[in-house]
Amino acid sequence: MTAKKYEFSPSPVHVKKGMKVQLKIKALDRAHGLKINIYPDGADTKGAPGLTFATAQDCWKLEKDQVTTIEFVASQPGSYPFRCCTFCGFGHLGMKGQLIVDP
Repeated sequence: MTAKKYEFSPSPVHVKKGMKVQLKIKALDRAHGLKINIYPDGADTKGAPGLTFATAQDCWKLEKDQVTTIEFVASQPGSYPFRCCTFCGFGHLGMKGQLIVDP
């Protein structure tokens, strides 16, 4: 996966329920960040999260020309939005993507 002003590619990203996922992301043009919801859209946020990360972080820093690996288990199907969490310029607020966990 790549990150650049102002997009993540590919998006959406599809994975299967129950998979242990290694999401490898490379920032192509400058530093970016990745924040992904742990609950799928519309889910009760008081129950168990749908994504369980190997290391809990609020915002993964994506350094230019370096590959960052984010590991998690996708335990609940649904749509999980993610966004850039490191200010990267005028279009920063529109830099979003989607992870879909298929049944």
